[in-house]
Amino acid sequence: MAPPYKQKQEALYAVAVRYSHASVVGVCEATSRNLRGIPLLPEGSVRTIYNGAVPAHSDGEDLSLQKDGFTFLTVGRLALPKDHSGLIQAFAQSLEKRSDLRLWIVGDGVLRPDLEKQVNDLGIQHAIRFWGSRQNVGDFLKVADCFSLISCSEGLPVSQLEAMAAGLPLLVSDAGAMPELVHMGNCGWVVPIRNHDQLVHSLLECVDSAELRKLYGANARATFNEHFQLEKMAMAYESLYLS
Repeated sequence: MAPPYKQKQEALYAVAVRYSHASVVGVCEATSRNLRGIPLLPEGSVRTIYNGAVPAHSDGEDLSLQKDGFTFLTVGRLALPKDHSGLIQAFAQSLEKRSDLRLWIVGDGVLRPDLEKQVNDLGIQHAIRFWGSRQNVGDFLKVADCFSLISCSEGLPVSQLEAMAAGLPLLVSDAGAMPELVHMGNCGWVVPIRNHDQLVHSLLECVDSAELRKLYGANARATFNEHFQLEKMAMAYESLYLS
């Protein structure tokens, strides 16, 4: 969703930028486009500097012993605007065609009881596991077959960057910077927001496309290394300050 969100605050912000001759940084092109839509913001004041990240922490936990099928991994708060419910519904339908599918949900939040009830009502408790908040996301990324983040609104998710650093193919919704990163590196599938049928199709296509997953995973790691290292972000900010 593009601005305006709060017109009065945005107008004051734009005036402050204009009279301080400041630059405004968007952490991705999607954010920068939204910023450029703020009324009165000086033309040319917005530039993009991608957030950097480091690979997710691992503590050596052997999750492979608990993996018994093709495993999708999603990492994020169990709260809106994340659409875990939509992912679970599409996963349940995909499970009817591929009984070996598994979904790991890492994260916690206010919607967890509702999501657990949804899984129970669908009768797919054997295929979905809630792991709660974890500090060793890197261990999950090493074991999973595909990273999926389905959301109705996003910025630039660190969890997606961590998945790219781990060399996982991506399956994400068309929100915020998520498709931007996928298209930048040709490293996954993008589905329209709240498009249930397309999500089911992409889940199954991912499972059935071993060579494509391998290509997307390699592209994801290469894209992370080229564009999203912390050092590259720091150098970009240093250049901005010096200018």
